[in-house]
Amino acid sequence: MTLPTVVTMGGRERLGEILKAVGVARADDELLRPNGGSGSDDEWEPEEGEELRGDDPRLQLLPDPATVFVADQPWLGDVLMPVLRVDLSAVDPTWSGSLPIVDPVEPVHDVQGSVGDETEESHDDHACNSWMALRLEPDGRLRFLGRRTYFLHETLRERGELTGSPVEDHYVRDALDRAKGQLRLRRTGGKGAQVFTLGGELYWGNWTVVAPPAAYRYVEPHDHAGPPGVTTADGRPFRLVGRTDRWAWNDESVASLLVLFEPETRTVLMAVEFD
Repeated sequence: MTLPTVVTMGGRERLGEILKAVGVARADDELLRPNGGSGSDDEWEPEEGEELRGDDPRLQLLPDPATVFVADQPWLGDVLMPVLRVDLSAVDPTWSGSLPIVDPVEPVHDVQGSVGDETEESHDDHACNSWMALRLEPDGRLRFLGRRTYFLHETLRERGELTGSPVEDHYVRDALDRAKGQLRLRRTGGKGAQVFTLGGELYWGNWTVVAPPAAYRYVEPHDHAGPPGVTTADGRPFRLVGRTDRWAWNDESVASLLVLFEPETRTVLMAVEFD
């Protein structure tokens, strides 16, 4: 496996911990070099997105789950928490409609290093460690493109092993923690709360350590002279809708969520960025 180079945020030791957490057995020496191993002196910097507060009119805070997921996948409301709805025309004036932003309840503390960990047998072309794909249907609802048992919660539920498990405990604690945060946001209308970074360019970070699922491609420019990219297998480019820090919704989360969109196939690709 050839890994893309990344900009580390805490030295060899920190990145090594991240690699272990997401299930990467080893890293090439080039990956761990302070300058990404490219040897380039270019100082390209990504175009930054716009930081939005919870009361921004381009956002809808905490949309009703009943309006977010397709009717034939009601279990999605157990494993993905709707946190925002973003006006797509704010990203690209040629786009219309809105995109729900959902935050996974997993990974389970002390059980998984990342969402998708411990369920490798359910990984497929649309979901793997730290990555998952959904489709934005014409009615604005989301359809998960991977297997239901990609989520450890659903694997254990299918086996009849969920009750009394650490996974069930994690989901209960997560629900209580989120309820407290949602109460604060509803009381203030989101004023003053930085909840989403709109647009901008993709950047070199820990999200590039794990390749996307097989239906998608990671594109690395020569010598890191520009932003990295992600495409469908047939070359349709994704665009960064934005990023949300998961601790805005759950005090125990230690990662950010990158949300990408490909308008022709209406595919939503989410990647976890570890801090």
